[in-house]
Amino acid sequence: MALTVLDAFIADMAQKPFCWREMNCGLELADWWQVNHGVDPAADLRGAVADAVGAKQLIADRGGLVPMIAAIAESAGASRSVGNKPGDFGVIEVAGVQYCAILSATGRWIVKAERGVAGFRGCAVLAAWSV
Repeated sequence: MALTVLDAFIADMAQKPFCWREMNCGLELADWWQVNHGVDPAADLRGAVADAVGAKQLIADRGGLVPMIAAIAESAGASRSVGNKPGDFGVIEVAGVQYCAILSATGRWIVKAERGVAGFRGCAVLAAWSV
């Protein structure tokens, strides 16, 4: 069975090393948008932070994770969704922590983690958009 574009994207993301400057949970959303639309909506953020402290400061400076992702998604032309279709992307909350994630075909929200990817079900979807 051939992999879908989404499955291939997630498999590729799982193999890439985590890097605050280039491959983290937020930039995974920009990469997913770029695969589907050919434009990087977060080009100005690549290389902007070097570590978790820098990421927290950037998020705080932009009003929080949901407002930051909403501004980027809306400027790229993404449409709000309820986060129920594979390929939808957004901000989820797991055990009080917010993450950027992509909804997989298995119904798990996929997050770029320091060791590959993590998948979550039954988490709170704080905001979502269609790709």
